[in-house]
Parts: sequence; C-alpha cells; structure tokens
Amino acid sequence: SRKGIKIITHERPDVDALGSVAGMGWVLNSIRAPFSVCVESWLSFSTELRPPVSASVASEVDVQLMLDVSDPKRAFGYDQGLETLVIDHHAVEDVPFINLIDPSCCATSALLSELFFDHLDSKSSVCFLAGLLADTGVLSYSNVDERALKDAIRLVQAGANWNAAYVE
Repeated sequence: SRKGIKIITHERPDVDALGSVAGMGWVLNSIRAPFSVCVESWLSFSTELRPPVSASVASEVDVQLMLDVSDPKRAFGYDQGLETLVIDHHAVEDVPFINLIDPSCCATSALLSELFFDHLDSKSSVCFLAGLLADTGVLSYSNVDERALKDAIRLVQAGANWNAAYVE
C-alpha cells in the first residue's frame, strides 16, 4: 500500500474475525503502516485490545485486507474499488482476489500469527490467541493439531496473556 490499508472482516464477527482484525491492526501499528479498521461490531472485545487507528487514513486507503471471509457479499465495509487481499482459513474455491487461504490452519488469527510472527507484541499476540482459542473451543475441537498447539505456545511466548485471551 502506498497510502493506507483498510482491514475488514465478515458481518456479525465472531472472536476469530475480531482477533484477526485487532491483531493485524497492532502488527501494522508496530511497523508504522497507516491503516483503518472497519468492523460491524466489536461485541464485547476489550477496548484495550482494539488497535489505535488514524482517522486521517480512512479516506486515504488504497488496499483492503479481508480477514476471515472470502466472499465480499459477507464482508462488512467491502469496497469493490480497492485492491483486495484475502487471508482466511476456510476452504473456498475461486476466490476472485489475491489470497492466502490455508484450510489446514485452525483459525485465521493463527495463520496471521504465523505470517507476522516477527512483529508480534503482547497486544497482537493476545488478540490472535483469542481468535485461535475461539475457533478451537479452547483447544478442544477436532481441528486442533500439532500446528495449533505450537501456534498457541508461540503466542504465549510472544507475550499473550492466556487469561485475557480466554476472556475474549
């Protein structure tokens, strides 16, 4: 992006969607990349975990990052005039955008934590861990494998507070 990145997710976001958006916001904040966030509702997601967003960026974005949703009909705040990159863990075919889709990953937030591991801090880590825990039933669902466990361990080692993630 030359101007800024708009981060979006699906309507009625679950914790993986919110953790992905918030965690990605904290990653972009840490590398000083301009971004804005567009979510329908933060639900009960902690205000301390919501990333700081520059108000001036909202009208200056040239790329949108669609997280945890590959269908623009389900995306809240989707702008068809922007270059779109999808990062998702749901198995879908024929995504009409540049995409990184990995159905073998337990959650989009876990996938993002792998991609941006070198830029994780305590806030991004707890956001990504919250999404991972939500999409794995706190590591009890059948989608939990060695990779999911390693992702959870790495997030805690990167500074995620387990209790804070669990509360989300």
